[in-house]
Amino acid sequence: MLGAALVATGAVAIGSPTPIASAVEPDGTTCFDAGAPSGAGVVVNGTAAAPGGSGYLNFYDPASSGDPTATSTVNYAPGAAVANSVVTPSDSGEICVYNSESVEIIADVSGWIAPDKLLSFFDDDDVRLGAIRVFDTRDIRKYTPQDDFCFNPAANARADQPWFINVTIAGAEANGFANIYPQGSASAPDANSVINFNAGRNVANGVTATTGTESKFCIYTSATTHVIIDVVGGIQLDEDFRPATSDNTAERILNTRNSSPFVAEEVRCVETSAAPGESVVLNATSFGASGNGYLNVYSSDATVDPAANSTVNFRFGANVANGTIVPAGDDGEICVYASVASQVIIDVSGYLPPGVFISLNADGSADRVLDSREG
Repeated sequence: MLGAALVATGAVAIGSPTPIASAVEPDGTTCFDAGAPSGAGVVVNGTAAAPGGSGYLNFYDPASSGDPTATSTVNYAPGAAVANSVVTPSDSGEICVYNSESVEIIADVSGWIAPDKLLSFFDDDDVRLGAIRVFDTRDIRKYTPQDDFCFNPAANARADQPWFINVTIAGAEANGFANIYPQGSASAPDANSVINFNAGRNVANGVTATTGTESKFCIYTSATTHVIIDVVGGIQLDEDFRPATSDNTAERILNTRNSSPFVAEEVRCVETSAAPGESVVLNATSFGASGNGYLNVYSSDATVDPAANSTVNFRFGANVANGTIVPAGDDGEICVYASVASQVIIDVSGYLPPGVFISLNADGSADRVLDSREG
């Protein structure tokens, strides 16, 4: 067994929405080769384009024993493309995508977490389980701004440990944001955000978060909403992740609301605290975009067209966030491309030393490995 096993804290299954007709048929499965070694955690940015109805995508290991309909990666609704970046463990380098409703599916792979650095969930027969649903308020009641709930991502989690989690907001009663933060943090719960949402619209974001005291994360929401959390896995050793701040909260390295927004097709590069060879674990947010479009966050060493891939897809006026891992350039910088005018925020949660995140390409760029629009 590659990596190490985690002890699940429990999971709750979710049924598929009613299928409707269109491009990639409802209740379908599409698979692709990510080019990763056995046991790696593939970093894939999944995009649902031209949705034919409200539904979800789930990226998963086809060799896993888990139910691909039991968790979700990307939640979508008719009207606009939406993306989410997640770490997906794979035994063979192959990744599959389940779609509950008709949709076009795009997948960009930037690299993977090395097999000997990744913690995953396994069943009693040492077969990988995939993501585990550990929190779902739809079984109880909606989460409110006054609630203060903290939880262990796994029964054998430890304090100050980085975890790959997917946070989904469903049925929010107002526009707002949510934050996942380490228990015992000195920062205010509303000081940062990992996901932005609009009233009534389901949205997900894959993030890397670090546990605090009692090996727990805590949840804050600025508006009343359902919250669903799926845990993918974690980093084995503390030395394989360098937090951006002393209390394991995120550091904001770019906020154009304090300066000037991006104009259409603009590129800006931003200095980070990355050492040579390190990769940046970050959350990118688009605010108040002038139209439908996307951001691409990439290494300053990348030589490919920055418009060729996307990190965050957004609608006119919507606030949308997406977590990802980007290798820093030799100059310690990462770059941001905006397809349309938008405010942009970049929050860094930490850094992965050399050998933890393996880039697919030498220049740190991503490859588009699946695009159902191309037939």
